[in-house]
Amino acid sequence: MSIQIPVRDSDEVVEVKISELPEEVDDVIGVLQAELAPLDIWIQFAIEYYKQNNEQNFEEIMNEANKIPQATIDEKYADQLDSRIRCLNILAGHYIEKSKMLKSSEKEMERDSFNTKATTLLNQAESIYHSHPSTFISRGVMYLQKSEFDRAETQFDTALVNDPKNIPAMLGRACVLYSRKEYNKSLELYKDVLKTLGSKKCPASVRLGLGLCHYQLGHVDKALACFNRVLQLSPSNVGAHIAIAIIELNRAVKLGEDVGAATEHIKKAVTSVHTAYQLDPNNSMALNHLSNHCFYRGDHEKVNKMSMSALHNTPMNEMKAESYYNLARVQHVQQSYQTAFSYYFRSSQLNKQYAPGLFGCGQLYLQKGDVDNAISSFRKVIEQDKDNYEANKILGSLYAQTKPNKPELALKHLRIAHAAFPKDEEVLIEIGQSERRDFQASLDAFLQAEVLIDKKIQNGQLEASAVPYQFYNNVACVSLKLGHVVKATHYLLKALQQVDMDESTIHDLLESKSPIHPEHATLVYNFSRILEEMKQTEKAKSLYVALAKQHPNYIECYLRLGIIHNEQGDLEKAIMWCNVASKIRPSDPTSLAIMGDIYLKHSHWSLAQKKFDQVLKLSNNDKKDIYALLAMGNMFIGGIRPDMMDPDKTDRHLQYASAQFERVLQIDKNNIYAALGLGAVLAERGYTNEAKDIFTKVRENHAIDNDSKLSAIPETWINLGHLNMVNRQYTNAAKLYENCLKKFYNFANVDVLMFLAKAEFESNKFDECEKILEKAIRLEPNRLVLWFNLAVTSHEHCLMILKDPKKNVTNSEKANRLLEASVRLFTFVSKASKADQKKEKAGTEKSFIVRMAKNYIQKVIQQTRNKANEHMESSKLEQEKTNRLKQQQLAAIEQRRELEDKMLAELEQKKKAEEEARKQRFQEQQDKLAALQEQWNDGKPDHQGSAAAAADQEQEYVDEDQAGGSTAAEKKKRKKKEKGEKTEKKKKRVKRDDSKKKRKQAEKKRAREAEDEEEAETPVDSGATSKKKRLKKKTSDEDEDDAGSDQNENPYESVRDDGVVVDAADGEEEVMFEDVNETTSKEEQSDESVKEQMVLDEE
Repeated sequence: MSIQIPVRDSDEVVEVKISELPEEVDDVIGVLQAELAPLDIWIQFAIEYYKQNNEQNFEEIMNEANKIPQATIDEKYADQLDSRIRCLNILAGHYIEKSKMLKSSEKEMERDSFNTKATTLLNQAESIYHSHPSTFISRGVMYLQKSEFDRAETQFDTALVNDPKNIPAMLGRACVLYSRKEYNKSLELYKDVLKTLGSKKCPASVRLGLGLCHYQLGHVDKALACFNRVLQLSPSNVGAHIAIAIIELNRAVKLGEDVGAATEHIKKAVTSVHTAYQLDPNNSMALNHLSNHCFYRGDHEKVNKMSMSALHNTPMNEMKAESYYNLARVQHVQQSYQTAFSYYFRSSQLNKQYAPGLFGCGQLYLQKGDVDNAISSFRKVIEQDKDNYEANKILGSLYAQTKPNKPELALKHLRIAHAAFPKDEEVLIEIGQSERRDFQASLDAFLQAEVLIDKKIQNGQLEASAVPYQFYNNVACVSLKLGHVVKATHYLLKALQQVDMDESTIHDLLESKSPIHPEHATLVYNFSRILEEMKQTEKAKSLYVALAKQHPNYIECYLRLGIIHNEQGDLEKAIMWCNVASKIRPSDPTSLAIMGDIYLKHSHWSLAQKKFDQVLKLSNNDKKDIYALLAMGNMFIGGIRPDMMDPDKTDRHLQYASAQFERVLQIDKNNIYAALGLGAVLAERGYTNEAKDIFTKVRENHAIDNDSKLSAIPETWINLGHLNMVNRQYTNAAKLYENCLKKFYNFANVDVLMFLAKAEFESNKFDECEKILEKAIRLEPNRLVLWFNLAVTSHEHCLMILKDPKKNVTNSEKANRLLEASVRLFTFVSKASKADQKKEKAGTEKSFIVRMAKNYIQKVIQQTRNKANEHMESSKLEQEKTNRLKQQQLAAIEQRRELEDKMLAELEQKKKAEEEARKQRFQEQQDKLAALQEQWNDGKPDHQGSAAAAADQEQEYVDEDQAGGSTAAEKKKRKKKEKGEKTEKKKKRVKRDDSKKKRKQAEKKRAREAEDEEEAETPVDSGATSKKKRLKKKTSDEDEDDAGSDQNENPYESVRDDGVVVDAADGEEEVMFEDVNETTSKEEQSDESVKEQMVLDEE
C-alpha cells in the first residue's frame, strides 16, 4: 500500500509506500508543504506513523498541519473546513490519551500540560466552527477522563442533538451513565450502538461495555457471554480477561464447602488474570488481582512488588485504594500494625466507599483498643455492604460487650450475620448471650449452636474438650431462668465435665476435701442456685458457706445467703450477710442495692431510701444510677396506702416518684421502666387514659417481634392489668396477669400471683382466688401478707354465702367451715413472734397486717359468726318447713291416688252397666227389625221397605175413606191433626230434656265450688289439684254423654215401634243401624284413654 501526494499544478503524483516511510519526517513534511497537499494526505501520513508506534513523527506532522499560515489556508484550504477541524481534534485526542497514560501521581504536572495542549487545540477547532460534533466529543472525552461527568454529559448530549446516531457520542454518554451507576440506561445505549453498527462491524469494546452493565445488574451469565465474545473478537482485550477472572472468583466464593468445584473456578480466574498481566504488565487491575492471589499463597514479596507497580501505573483513586489495601494486609500479617494501619487509612481515604480498607481500619482500631472508632469503621463498611457477614458479626459482638450495652443493635447485626452464614456457631452463641429479655430465644440460639458443635466433633473438625465450659454454663443459666431445672442441671454437669469436675467434687467441697479453682467457682455457685430452685435450700446454703470460705471475695455467695434468709423471713440474718458483702467490697453498690430491696420488701421505707442514696453516691456510671433511681421511684409509689396516710402525704409521694423517673429519663431518654413508672404515677392521680396510652406505646415499641404486639417486658402487662382493675374490668385484668405469669414467670412470681388473686377476688371468684393464694404460699410460706389475704378471701366467701337468699343447711355448713378457716388464719397472722414485733415499727407493712388481723378477730369475726348462726337457724327452720311440706305433699298424693282408684272402680262398674243396657237396646232393635222383615216378606217383594209401609198406610187411608164415605177435605184435615200431635209431643220431650240438662249443669257447678273450698283448706300442690280437676271433669263429661245421649240426636226425630226413625220436618224415613262391634271398640278406646290420663296424673 502507498500514499499518493498530488503534484501542484500537474497531474502527476508522488507515491510513497507505507512500508518505506522515511525515518526523517522532515522530508515528508517538506513535500507536503511544497505541494500544498490536501489536509487529508497530512492526516494519512500521521496515522501511518502512529500505527508504526512513531508518535513523535505523528505529532510533528499534525503540528505542522495545524501551523499552516492563515493566508495559505484562505487561499488553498478554504474549502477543507472539516479537514482542518479534524486535524485539530486528532491531535487533541492524542494529547488526551497521553495524559491518560501518565497514571503516576508523580507526573501530575506533565499530565496537566497535555490536558492544556488538548484544551488549546479544541478551542481553536471551536473558533473555526463552534458546533462541530467531533469537537464536542473530544472535549467530552477529556472531561470523562477527569471524572467531570456532568460536563462530559453536556458535551455528548450537544453532539447528539445534531446527530442522534453519532456513535462516539453515544458511547461517551454510556460511559457517563455507567460511572453514575445508572446501569440500565447505559446498557440501553450500548444496545443501540450495537444495533446501529450491526453485529459484524461492532468493535469488541462495545460488547465489553455491555458485559460490564450486565454484571452490575446481576446478569452474570449474560455478562460472561459478552466477555467471551469480546475475547473471540479481540483476544488481547485485557478488560475482558480481568472481568472473567472476577466472575470466576465470585463463583468460587459462593460454592463455599464444595472445595473441588471452587478450586476449578479459582484456577480459571488465575489463568485469566495471568493472561491479562502478560498482555499488559502495567495494567493496575491485573496487578492488583495477581497481588491478591499471591497474598493467599503467602508470597508477600510479590504482593508488595505488584501492589507498588499497580499503585504507580494508575491515576484512578479506586485502583490505588485496592493497591494500598494489599500492601496493608501484608504488614498486618507481619504484625507491623502501625504501617498496616497507615496503608489501611490511605486506602479508606482514597476511596471512602471501599469496604475492605474500612474493615482493615476497624480491625486495627480494635487492636489499639479504640472501640468507638472501630465501631464507626465497621458501620461504614455496612453502609456500603449491609449484608457483610464479618462486619455485622464484629459489630454485633462490640455492641453486646461494650458499655453501655446495646443489646437491640447487637441482635440486629448478629441476626444479619447469621442469615448470611447460618453455620457459624460463634454467631449463634453471641445471639444467645445478647438475648437479655427473651430467654426462650436465647436458649434456642444456644441449642442450635450446640448442634453445629456436635457435628464438628463427629466430623473430627473439633475436639470435644475444646468446647469452652462457659458455653454449657450459659445454657444452664438460661434454662434455669426459664424454670427448666432438669435441663439446667444437665448442662451444668457438662460444664463441670469440661473442667474435670463432677457432682462428687462439689460434695467434697462441703467436707473441705478438694479446693475449687477460682475460675471454676462460678460453676459451684450456679450448682447452688439449682439446688435453691429444687427447694434444697439448706444444702444450697451449706455450699454457699463452703465456697465463701475458700473464696472469701466471692461476695455473690453472701448476697445469696442474705436473699435466702430474707425469703425465710429472717430479716436480721439477711441484712447481716449483705453487710459482709458490703465490707468486702465497699465500692460495689450491688450489696447496698440488695439491702435496699430487702428493706423495701419489708416496708422499711426510710432504711431502703438510705441504702439507695448510698448507691447513688458510690455509683460512677449511669446504669447504677438508673437502678437506684427506679428503685426509689417504685418505693414511693409502693409506699402509698390511702388507709395509712393523708391525701397530702400521698401527693408528696407521687411527686417524689415522678421526680425519680424524670431523672432516669434525663440519663436515658429511652428507658422503658421510667416510662412505665410515670404511667403508674398518672394512674394513681386518676389519669387512666393517659397512663394507658403510655403502657400501650411501650408494649408496641418493645414487642417480641416485628409482626407482634405482645410486649417482651412483663411490667407492661402488669401495669395494663392494674389499669383494668382501676376501671373495674376484672376479667381483662385477670387475663393480663395470667398471660404475664405464663410467658415470663412460669406461674412462679408471687407478686403477680397476688395481683391475679386480687382480680379473681373482685370478680367474686373466691374458689379461684383461694387456689392462687395457696400456690403463692407454697412458693413463699414466710410472706405474712399471703396468709392474711387468704384469711380475708375465706371470710368474704363466707359472707357471700350468707347473703344468698336461698338458704339451706349445706351452704350454712360451708359458710361455717370458711369462717372457722378464716379465724384460724387471722389468729395465725395476729400471733407474729414477739421478736418480730419488736423489730417491726408501727408503720411497717407487717405491723399493719398484724393490726388488721387482730381487728378482724375482735370486731368483724364475731359479727360474721352471729350472721352465720342466724343463717344456720334460718336454714334449719326452712329445712323443717320444707320437710313438712314434702310430707303433706306425699300424703296428698297418696290420698289422691286412693280417690282415683275408687273413682276408676266406680267408673268401671258404670261402664259395664251402660254396656249391658246398650246391648239390650240393640237386641230390642234387632227384634223389631226381624219382625219388620217378616212383615216385609209377607208383602210385595219388588218395593223397598219404607215405600211399602207408606203405601200400606196410604191404602188404609183409602179404605177408611171408602168405608166411611168421607170426603177428601176430611182426609186432609185428619192428616194435619195427626202431624200436629206428633210435633207437640216432640216439643214437650225437648223441653223436658233441656230442663234435665240445666239441673245437671247446676249440680256440676256446686260440686266444683265444693272442691275449691276443700283445696283452700288442704295444702296440696297445684299439680295434684289440677290433675284431680281434670279427672272429675272427664268423669262428669262421660256421665253426661251417657245419660243424655238422646239429646245429641235431632229433637225433631222420633222412633216408631218398628225401629224406623221418622223425621217430622220432611216426613222422610231412614233406618238406623248400629254396629255392636264398633260401639264396643269406641267405648274401650274411651276407657283406655281415661286410664292413660290417670296414670299420667299419678306421675
